[in-house]
Amino acid sequence: MHDLVALHLPQEYSHIKAFVDVLPLNEHPTAYPFPGFVLNLQVSTDAHLDSGDSTICVVIPFGSWKNGGIVLYEARVLLDLSPGDILIFPSYKITHFNLHFEGLRFSVVMHSDKHGQSWVHDRNGWEKHILM
Repeated sequence: MHDLVALHLPQEYSHIKAFVDVLPLNEHPTAYPFPGFVLNLQVSTDAHLDSGDSTICVVIPFGSWKNGGIVLYEARVLLDLSPGDILIFPSYKITHFNLHFEGLRFSVVMHSDKHGQSWVHDRNGWEKHILM
């Protein structure tokens, strides 16, 4: 995922990784360059925006299911993703949800963090108090 985002979305990649590159102890999160990820197990969601995200999120579904497409409301798009497909979109800006499904449906969702730039700028106001 790291190489894919870096190649095709270099501006978003730089924005996201700026935060994780300055985390304490020089540790990179499992979903690098994203600061976090969610593992969804058998989830159908209500329509929502991810207000805590700052740029893009990545959705990778897996399992064996029927139906359960992902709706991107403002774009008026219904995506019937297959296992291993990759969907990248601005989850803070586009209302989205997935429809009911039959079978086993899971997904990994890697997301950005809107408070990341504050951490990059001055460690959320703690810059002068951090000893490392």
